[in-house]
Amino acid sequence: MARLIRNEKKAITFVELLVTLVVFTTVVTTAAAVLNSFKKFYIGFTKSAGITEEITMTAFDKIAEKIRLSNNISITNGVLSLRVDTNNTPSNYSDDSTYRYWYESNAIKTRVSTMKLDGTVVEGLPETLCTNLTTFYAVLDPTDDSDYNRVKMRMDIQLPDNQQFSFETVAVSRCRCAQQF
Repeated sequence: MARLIRNEKKAITFVELLVTLVVFTTVVTTAAAVLNSFKKFYIGFTKSAGITEEITMTAFDKIAEKIRLSNNISITNGVLSLRVDTNNTPSNYSDDSTYRYWYESNAIKTRVSTMKLDGTVVEGLPETLCTNLTTFYAVLDPTDDSDYNRVKMRMDIQLPDNQQFSFETVAVSRCRCAQQF
């Protein structure tokens, strides 16, 4: 009797190939969606940290600029007060504006007071310059016993990713006598 020769080789069928392709496509699509959402989160997080740092630097620069323009500097109970000749009238002290800066609840707050022509003082509402601060301080930094127009400032910020940045400078007031020229 003749033996039948059977082919023992197995091949994959078309249905198995289709099922494998569907499963593989589903896995790749899910992985791509997860990676894309992570990328969007990371980009948003990075932009947020950059914006926070930029806002803090801008506030720091604004305060330093007001110090440079100030006629009188005082620091009392943690409040930096700067009298600025906003009307550019060096001989007239009565029209000066007073800028106050203080640290409260991880933020720098500011308030502006302006003297009207009739002698009354108009107090502005407190505003928040920047947030996410861990430290803000300003101290008078005289180079000798008679020079009280230098202010040393420092700000430390905490970014959302727990990075910390510090900004520090010494700003020098040009005082009223320098504004007359």
